[in-house]
Amino acid sequence: FVYDLCEAKKKDVDEDGYHTLIETQLQHLGWAKFKGEICHKPNIHIGNNNRIEPDTLIKRDGEDEFVIEVKRPSHKQSKKDVEQLLSYMRLLKLSVGIYMGEHIEIFYDMPASKEAVSIMKVPLEIDNKLGARFIDKFLKDNFSRKVIVDFCEERIQEIQRQNSLNEIKESLIA
Repeated sequence: FVYDLCEAKKKDVDEDGYHTLIETQLQHLGWAKFKGEICHKPNIHIGNNNRIEPDTLIKRDGEDEFVIEVKRPSHKQSKKDVEQLLSYMRLLKLSVGIYMGEHIEIFYDMPASKEAVSIMKVPLEIDNKLGARFIDKFLKDNFSRKVIVDFCEERIQEIQRQNSLNEIKESLIA
């Protein structure tokens, strides 16, 4: 999955080329464009006069599953990029969104939370352990809302444990 993304980064492809490549890679994970599962820049109406156009929306059986915000691989993620993804997630009522640019990052919008959180940031590297976890969770055959929400909740617990350990370590060092 990530090999071609790494090559695109080396070649400094533009956002449109990267977008096309990502959609091709999603097909390798089992999602089918011809079945309407990979929706390229869908025009989604909100209210009478407003609309949004996320980069990629993944559907299964007509139901929205997750949204992807794509930036070129040489792009450096900004707060605005994350806010854009999070706004799509909220408007589409999706608990999971993915940022794909210079890295892959999964965001989770916890129920009753003011902010979505980053639960995993995957560098564009061959054979990265986090990358293998990403593939496992987003393979179409493995993907379900329950599985991904459980994964996100587990990741939040892992992150909180690590933060606690870091605080203890800092306290001991001080």
